[in-house]
Amino acid sequence: KLKTAELNKELKKSIQAKQALKESEERFRIMFEQAAVGVAYINSNTGEFVRVNQRYSDIVGYTVDEMQATTFQKITYPDDLQEDLDNMERLRKGEIGEFSMEKRYFRKNSDVVWVNLTVSPLWKPGEQPSYHVAIVEDITDRKNAEDALLVSKKKYRDFIEGTDDLVTRVDGEGNFIYVNHMAEKVLGVKPDDCIGKSTFSFIHPDDIEVTTSWFNEIVNNKKSRGSIENRQISKDGKVTHVLWNSTFHYDEDGNVLFVDGIARDITERQQFEEKLSKSETFIKAVLDNLPIGIAVNSVDPTVDFDYMNDNFPKFYRTTREKLAESDAFWTAVFKDPEYREYISKRVLD
Repeated sequence: KLKTAELNKELKKSIQAKQALKESEERFRIMFEQAAVGVAYINSNTGEFVRVNQRYSDIVGYTVDEMQATTFQKITYPDDLQEDLDNMERLRKGEIGEFSMEKRYFRKNSDVVWVNLTVSPLWKPGEQPSYHVAIVEDITDRKNAEDALLVSKKKYRDFIEGTDDLVTRVDGEGNFIYVNHMAEKVLGVKPDDCIGKSTFSFIHPDDIEVTTSWFNEIVNNKKSRGSIENRQISKDGKVTHVLWNSTFHYDEDGNVLFVDGIARDITERQQFEEKLSKSETFIKAVLDNLPIGIAVNSVDPTVDFDYMNDNFPKFYRTTREKLAESDAFWTAVFKDPEYREYISKRVLD
């Protein structure tokens, strides 16, 4: 009776253990099939897929049956295969306990899909390599975004390094964080040697006060953009007139994070304007001293004078103030009413 009772007890334990194992296997099967990532059992010596969940199949675009009829080598992007094989070799030799890598697969339709792959062995230390579990996560969207960002950065870098404008970034104190290649031409210093130096150290002494006031006014009013003309002095004393267009960036507390600036060399324009101003001054001096009356004015809808020399009002026996009145010109110049009306109508028409 005692032996029978012990036998029944052991039999009951065995049945319970088998039931627990069955339940555990069922839970694992459900987890395997419904996992949000791709999971596969793979023969570590041949690369054959032994068991694959639906998510893994969806990622690579094959059915489960098709997956179990191929190897990971056949669907791996050629440029990524050697790294994968090298990692597997190190795993089989026991040099590493597991590995992760980003790699590409060819989908069934020939599209390329990026995955983050994690591989763990299913054999214990000291045992012969047999199978491993591979977990993959689709990272194609992230990789495409990274590639797009790299392309965008390259375009931006090509632009700022190819432009003839001085491109800078300074911190909230006005110290250079970045300067493009034009630093050598405008500032007389290599770009790397500008980093950490104050942008104000390259501004003409006569322009520092107005530039500082401009900078502070923008920051105090939390404006995002601003423009100013000033002069830059290079290391060798060369003066360059520039037009700055700047964008100010702030943190949540309103403190300046950095300022991006593009400075265009307007030295030639400035020199032209100075020559033009001198020319206009000369011409005005000549016109002012001519013995005849000269004026430049519009006539539509009223006569407005842009210029008149001193002899012009004297010639018509009137004053500048009188001629500034609406339509006083017609009365002063054409005394006869009928002729005045005829001329004004003809001119205006």
